[in-house]
Amino acid sequence: MTNGDPYTIEMTDDQSILRVDESLLDAVAREVLCAENVRAAEVSIVLLDNAAIHKLNRQYLG
Repeated sequence: MTNGDPYTIEMTDDQSILRVDESLLDAVAREVLCAENVRAAEVSIVLLDNAAIHKLNRQYLG
């Protein structure tokens, strides 16, 4: 949300299973926000492998 951009999209890719086109994910996130008439937003996209998701689930869900 700087320089007149109403959206801040942050991405973290902590997996090595798939090659990820971060610019495509950024464009898709912006398109969805626009289609839903969201005026301004900060979005975080985190890509994890199964082991990392399992660890987070144990930590926060028990």
